[in-house]
Amino acid sequence: MPRALTLKPKGRKPLELGEKVRVEEVRLSPPGDAAGLAALINGSGLRDTDKDGLLEHDAALTNMWCGACPPDLKIEFELAEAAPLAAIEVWNFNAEWQTTNGVRKADVAVSADGANWRTVLAGAEFAEAEGRADYDDPIVLKLPAVMARKVRFENIQPWGSGKVGLSEVVFHRAAGSQAGPVRKDERRAGGAP
Repeated sequence: MPRALTLKPKGRKPLELGEKVRVEEVRLSPPGDAAGLAALINGSGLRDTDKDGLLEHDAALTNMWCGACPPDLKIEFELAEAAPLAAIEVWNFNAEWQTTNGVRKADVAVSADGANWRTVLAGAEFAEAEGRADYDDPIVLKLPAVMARKVRFENIQPWGSGKVGLSEVVFHRAAGSQAGPVRKDERRAGGAP
């Protein structure tokens, strides 16, 4: 089957999402295939190769994570400190011809103390990655003003079956007008199937 061509408009600019928030650790629950999990938060494979201000994620498997997708899988991110979050950028699993291993839908839950969790986005949709080294259109999940020390993706549904993966996840701090609630029609979470 021929690969679909992705047309991108000229003159696109990086979104103003606020300062990046450092992530200390990422873990799976239940524990699973953690090989490559650190690639989700360390920037490996993420570069502005064409110097247009938009970060592209490559298609190298060594710069992504992929593992089994049991029904109760949670991917949990621990931030360096509690921070007010406005958005999460997600580059879905981008391995060439394997993009159906990416996340299709997930709930996003946050915890300020690590014990009490609150779902802030239910059924967030994730666009399938391009499977090319110039993947520069991440999913942007806009959050209502939330204070979080931990964030997790739960109720994860992959595009395919059996496996699930991601390329990179970046958290952004709320600032100024971004701290207000986001209407449902303002949330940009990739294309729906």
